[in-house]
Amino acid sequence: MMARFLPAFLAFCLLGLLEPGVKAMAQEDDTVEEIRKRIREREEEAEEQAREDEPEEEEEDGCFDLGCQLFAEILGELLRDPSSPLRGDPPPGYSSWGNLGLDLDGAWLLQDRWSLAGRLTLNLSYLHLHAFGQVLFDPTGYLLCGATNAGLGFRGPFLFLNLFAGIFGTDSSDRALLDFGVEARIFLSPQWVLELYNLNAAYYALRFHFLWLGLRYAGSHAGLGAGLNLSNYAGILLVGPSLRLSLWL
Repeated sequence: MMARFLPAFLAFCLLGLLEPGVKAMAQEDDTVEEIRKRIREREEEAEEQAREDEPEEEEEDGCFDLGCQLFAEILGELLRDPSSPLRGDPPPGYSSWGNLGLDLDGAWLLQDRWSLAGRLTLNLSYLHLHAFGQVLFDPTGYLLCGATNAGLGFRGPFLFLNLFAGIFGTDSSDRALLDFGVEARIFLSPQWVLELYNLNAAYYALRFHFLWLGLRYAGSHAGLGAGLNLSNYAGILLVGPSLRLSLWL
C-alpha cells in the first residue's frame, strides 16, 4: 500500500519545483540581485494576499494541502505495513540505533551562478532531525537560505526514507515560512546509493523549492556523489550539475 502513495508524493514535490520556474530557466539575467528583487516582490504579493484572503488563493493553496495529505497517508501506510522495505537491519556501515550525517554539495548553476549547500542530519530510531543551509552566489552578490526540520525516519536494508516539516527563511526576508519535504536513499548495492532530497516552503505567492537527485558511491563512513541540483527561488528556477561529499557515523 505504501508504494501507492510514495510515487504520488515524489511527483508532487517535483511538479511543485518545476512548474513555477520552467519559463524562467531560459532567462540569462537572473542574477542574485534579480532573485532578491523577485523575492521581495513575491513577499509583497503574499502579504497583500494574506490581508485580502482571496478565495482563489485558498484554492491555489490546495496544492500545498494535497502535499500534506499525501505526507500523512505515507506515514500511515509505513506505520502499519509489516511488509514495508523500510523494516529490517540497515545496510553495512550504518548502526541499528541511527546515524549522524553531514552532506556537503557544490553546484554550478550555469551563467556564472554557483551554490554551496550543507545538511546536518540526526536519525534516532524513528526520529529525524536536520538543518539545511545554502548560499547562492554570482558576480552580483550572494543569497543565504536555511531551514530547521523534524519528522519521522524509516530505515530498512534497501531504503532510508525521511519525511519532515519545519521552518525556512532567507536573508532577503524577515518572514519565516513553513516547509515540508522528503529525503530518500535507495541502496542499489551496499556501495551504490541513489539519493533524493527535496525541500518545499510556501507562503501564498512566495515559494521556494530545492531538489538534489544523484548517485553516490559509499564506503563505510564516507561517500562521494554526483547529481543534479534544482533550486527554485520565488519562481526563478536554477539547474546545474552538482558534486556531493557525505560523512556519517
